[in-house]
Amino acid sequence: MAITAYSKSFKRELDVEQLKRLFNDHLKDKNFAEFVKIDIECPCCGVVGARVVNESISPISNIAVKQAHFAFKNNNGVDAHLLFCDYYSGQDSLIHVEKDSVINLSRSGNEVTEAIRKLVCSAIYNNYFNQSDIRNMRKWFYEMRSNQDILVEYSKHQLNVLRKSITRSKRNDEKYIVDKELLKNDWFDLDEEVYESLATNFMYPYDIRDINGLNYILSKKSIIRKAISLSKKNHGMYEFDRSRLDEKYKLATRLSLHIIDHSEFFYQKLGRSVAKARANNPLMAYSATLLFVNDWDFKKSCRMHLDITLSTYVGENLGNTIGLNPFIHYDAWIALSYSSKWSKRHIGFDFETEFEKEKERLKILYGI
Repeated sequence: MAITAYSKSFKRELDVEQLKRLFNDHLKDKNFAEFVKIDIECPCCGVVGARVVNESISPISNIAVKQAHFAFKNNNGVDAHLLFCDYYSGQDSLIHVEKDSVINLSRSGNEVTEAIRKLVCSAIYNNYFNQSDIRNMRKWFYEMRSNQDILVEYSKHQLNVLRKSITRSKRNDEKYIVDKELLKNDWFDLDEEVYESLATNFMYPYDIRDINGLNYILSKKSIIRKAISLSKKNHGMYEFDRSRLDEKYKLATRLSLHIIDHSEFFYQKLGRSVAKARANNPLMAYSATLLFVNDWDFKKSCRMHLDITLSTYVGENLGNTIGLNPFIHYDAWIALSYSSKWSKRHIGFDFETEFEKEKERLKILYGI
């Protein structure tokens, strides 16, 4: 359900109550339901035909159990959002994890998020960019991810074997060596040993050196875990190749670091770390917005950020401040994309079957 939606008349993203207040102040001679149907657009895919669904109150507790929202349905009562929309929940039940990329800056107790919200509101108040720009950015991202580049398959074993082909222990360089001394360690993990063993079937993937940072990405267990999670959630679906965003990802990272470097507050809260900058979704969303409205020009974006920080800020609630971090889970998607191509080079190797066989063999050898 869409808690907020874009009003063409008021040129901003609003929730139901905000829209009603503006409507009553300026357009109360019109029919509200008809106005909503024509005026309100999905802020992501741009469909119209919305209707307001009022909040639901529990008759027992007298507490709201469902927030008022906008519903987009066609004449047959079916979800009207386009397939790759943030709010799509059609009959095929495809739920896209890119919904994580939408960052609600208006509801947060986090100090960094609050600071970013004020910067965004100041930018809107002083006309550096507006909610139409943010809406256009979401549409740009929608069009980007509508490209069906890669068929996602559940890839737990493939990703783990690939990681071990890069990072496996020196004792297993040529073949897997059983080491029962490992059983004395609390951290002993039989599955990890299975992946160590299976990785000896594969050469080191030298082509990862052709992609900047890929060696690091594939060696990080936390990134591989996220890639596995994405492969499970999106199994059987087509996704766009995140490498299309590579240059923009680097620019957004560079701008985020620039913002941290020139702010004592952000430096104290985040430190000057590429990993921490990239992990902060509101900061990356703000950087991406500055770059988007400046045609991805780094210097212009830096100047705009400086101007925003020096601007007078009085607006506390300019509609709903919704940002977009198009780079969320970027490293995990790159790992998953490469793993898909790498697995196709080894089409004759049944990863699931070989994992189970090797696990049973190592259970016996380790006496588990």
